[in-house]
Amino acid sequence: PDCHVGFGMPIGGVIACPDEVIPNAVGVDIGCGMRAVRTNVPVERLNPSLIRSVLDELRRHVPVGEGHAHRQPQPWKGFEEIGQLPGGVDREAWELARRNLGTLGGGNHFLELQGGDDGRVWLMVHSGSRNLGLKIANHYHRLAREICRRRKLELPDMDLACLPLDSEEGRAYLRDMEFALRYARENRRRMAERFRDALARYVPDAEFEPDLDVHHNYAAAETHFGREVWVHRKGATAARAEELGIIPGSMGTPSYIVRGLGHPDAFMSSSHGAGRR
Repeated sequence: PDCHVGFGMPIGGVIACPDEVIPNAVGVDIGCGMRAVRTNVPVERLNPSLIRSVLDELRRHVPVGEGHAHRQPQPWKGFEEIGQLPGGVDREAWELARRNLGTLGGGNHFLELQGGDDGRVWLMVHSGSRNLGLKIANHYHRLAREICRRRKLELPDMDLACLPLDSEEGRAYLRDMEFALRYARENRRRMAERFRDALARYVPDAEFEPDLDVHHNYAAAETHFGREVWVHRKGATAARAEELGIIPGSMGTPSYIVRGLGHPDAFMSSSHGAGRR
């Protein structure tokens, strides 16, 4: 499992709260997660020349790295449906969010052709909500710190500053977090679509199974130990009994498709992995 230092709590941790939401227990890349696509293409069909061709084709359509975005805003109905700018997002950041949709970003995010132990070629995407989620996270963390000081709330670390769920600020955070989750999933969906197109161009008979997509930076209302709580998963993924999940390595190292055990003491969660030791 991957646990490394983060703001307030380690990445790879899980917190369940009945009455509060903690921005830093979701993390700054709201909605970061994985998308995996299993193909019918045998691994032995891929040679180095074919792999280079597919990845070169992909690079022509998917901007990669920090500071790299599409030249033009990308259409998506989600932009119109939210009806207002999320907290912490100004017009400049909003325009960047429109151009960042369908882009990879940097850090340990990756697009990979993978050879499965099932003998099939898999496509995998690791990415999140880009700059949009960062702006939302930082804005609400600042609000949470101010509110905790006014409440004289004693915390082990102010990086765990929280917002009451019944407050205007808490409700606004949940609204904007949900939007960032939708954005992150759409971001991965678009890159996976470009990935399928790139492979199909060079392997015309390629077929693709339905995508598997999971978040590993989010909060969700769930029932555990007989009470409703908000489970914050920061670098962790849901692992209910029989639920499929994705545990990524870092770039170039093995990733895993897993099936949850539904362990109650872990709030039915698993650390997501990221290749760090």
